[in-house]
Amino acid sequence: MGAGTDVTVMGWGDTDKAEDVKTLATELLEVEVTTMTNEECALSKSTEVGWEFDYNDQITDNMMCAENVVDKDSCQGDSGGPLVIRQESGDDLQVGVVSWGIGCAHNDFPGVYARISAQYDWIQKNVCEGSATPPSSFDCGSIISTTRTVDTTSLGGFTEIVQEEFGTGFGLFNQHGNDASHYLAAKNRNGVVRIQNGANGISTLKSNQISLENNPFTKFKVDFSFYAIEMEHSDDFCVSYEINDGAETGEKCWSSLHSFQNHVWNNDKSFEFGTALDAHDLRLTFQVKGDDDTDDVLLDSVTVYGQV
Repeated sequence: MGAGTDVTVMGWGDTDKAEDVKTLATELLEVEVTTMTNEECALSKSTEVGWEFDYNDQITDNMMCAENVVDKDSCQGDSGGPLVIRQESGDDLQVGVVSWGIGCAHNDFPGVYARISAQYDWIQKNVCEGSATPPSSFDCGSIISTTRTVDTTSLGGFTEIVQEEFGTGFGLFNQHGNDASHYLAAKNRNGVVRIQNGANGISTLKSNQISLENNPFTKFKVDFSFYAIEMEHSDDFCVSYEINDGAETGEKCWSSLHSFQNHVWNNDKSFEFGTALDAHDLRLTFQVKGDDDTDDVLLDSVTVYGQV
């Protein structure tokens, strides 16, 4: 599929392009957009006050871009939705997945989508191995099944419980109400979540419940890496935990004044905490605590470890 192809994107996301207004659709909506080359997309930039961004070095072969029509585009809440080519047969051909972009329906920035064709082999393999009745078009007879193994090696007395690298979406942090956007790539990292635009300057990314039923851990460690975009000296980046649905809680914060710098990846952050409870579940929450809605960070990966 080349540039200039008319494609259709669908979703239930925000219908107002203003960043400070969120009006979710009450019915499934769609809009036609037009594909463009990745080279052209990578040149996208704006000098408009408040929008001094660009797509330079952020568009990879795993992505594709589509220009919006006036005031109509995919937006927050549409992530994960389909980008399709309408066909006379009535069967839509999916070519992309809503991923990220600067703003919504901005004249200078097209929407960025995950390119289906770039990951077709992975999709085919996993559908064939995980589905009892895969579509005949996947030709699953040609796929050789493999057995997945999990590395349970202990590291320094800790054993890895779960790792989230945000490769294709929010994954472990797919909670309704999170103040976050997912990018397939940003700042030379693949799989990134941007935490921003929370109410009263506090933006939140909360995890799903992490089950500990078969793991009698009494101590935990959370390793993560993040990139501060524009955090002032009075701003903090915090991670908190809830054990057994909030029966035990705790928090650790890093100050922009003393603990990290803007515009660099902070790869050495770690938080250790213990529990006196018989822990059967754990939730993590990352928060940007600033004084305005422009304070935001990029989160690259999160790994949770346990120790008996």
